[in-house]
Amino acid sequence: MRLPKRLLPLLILVAAVVLTFVLIKMRPAPPKQEAAVTTPLVEVEEAKPVAADFVVRAQGTVQPRTQTVLVSEVSGVVVEVADQFNAGGFFRRGDVLLRIDQRDYQVALRRAEAAVANREALLAQERARAEQALRDWENLRRAGTPSDLVLRKPYVAEAEANLRAAQAELQQARINVDRTVIRAPYDGLLRDKRVDVGQFVGTGTQLAELYATDVAEIRLPLTEHDASFVTLPPPGSDDGIGMTVSATIAGVRYNWPARLVRSERVIDERSRVLYAVARIDDPYSRKPDSTHPHVLSFGTFVNAELPATIGHTVVAVPRVALRGSNQVMTVDAGQRLRLREVHIVRSDAGHAYVDGGIAEGERIIVSSMPAPVEGMQVRVNDASAVAATSGQPTVAEPADDAEAVE
Repeated sequence: MRLPKRLLPLLILVAAVVLTFVLIKMRPAPPKQEAAVTTPLVEVEEAKPVAADFVVRAQGTVQPRTQTVLVSEVSGVVVEVADQFNAGGFFRRGDVLLRIDQRDYQVALRRAEAAVANREALLAQERARAEQALRDWENLRRAGTPSDLVLRKPYVAEAEANLRAAQAELQQARINVDRTVIRAPYDGLLRDKRVDVGQFVGTGTQLAELYATDVAEIRLPLTEHDASFVTLPPPGSDDGIGMTVSATIAGVRYNWPARLVRSERVIDERSRVLYAVARIDDPYSRKPDSTHPHVLSFGTFVNAELPATIGHTVVAVPRVALRGSNQVMTVDAGQRLRLREVHIVRSDAGHAYVDGGIAEGERIIVSSMPAPVEGMQVRVNDASAVAATSGQPTVAEPADDAEAVE
């Protein structure tokens, strides 16, 4: 019996399906392998207590402790100025900076001297008359006590008062003559020249702006947090606390010794910072015994390192070990991961310093962990464990790459 041709493709398709099914059933099963459980490998550092002394970095501008606007106390024409009476000129205390025409004041002085001589003569006359009045009273042998008017005491008192007034006028005339010579009130430099030869100045005219060069001061802004670690000198203390300031000049970093002498003790309302004040003696190296490496000009922007202390022992935790703001990972004795919350007292670019949540000797994980789970099994890198026990961490600030000159 022959099949119709139209059924032949269908029979071939059925035969193929059956053959495929038989081959799949006859395929041997692959060998079963158990999935390997991988334990994360971590690097650790041992928690060790560190010294709690460090430095707080701040920045500020060098300013003179004393700056004065020199004004004229008399009026007249400026007839002479000193060579150092120019912006940037140095002077010593008592140096003559300029002179004002004093001829009018010399005339007034001579008049005052003549007035004093006249008043002295009048007083001598009144005293002689008083003595004569007393002798006349005694010669007449009158009863009773003579009155003050008879003895001319009021006239003598008036003459004495007029003499004192004339002497005061003379003293004022001498002072005015002295005021025509403008002298430097201290050792310093001239910041700004405001008059010159031939210019008329009146009483109160500004002549120049002066900076004292004996001491420079630097206002250093401190946050409330930083200020809590800096030991500020007590009020009235003149010794100050030793510190260092530095500045880069022509590519070279210079260091100057300074003293932290006071704080302004007021929180700035806009910036919310407290200003500490550092002092540098002889910034322009004007004294013969100066040992400064370089002149520290007013207006220089400097970096300052203020001594600070936490006040108790802390543990230095590498910044890379921190998770979030206050969490670290540790490894316990059973090689299991533990998540700890710590109390951070202070931090810098390399470490966070904690005083709670981590005990001495605990192993802190410093390698990255994508998805840490409390209690998970870990393996400790033996090399990192040895390195962690070989060094003693210290509270340190990041080093400056610039060359420093002491």
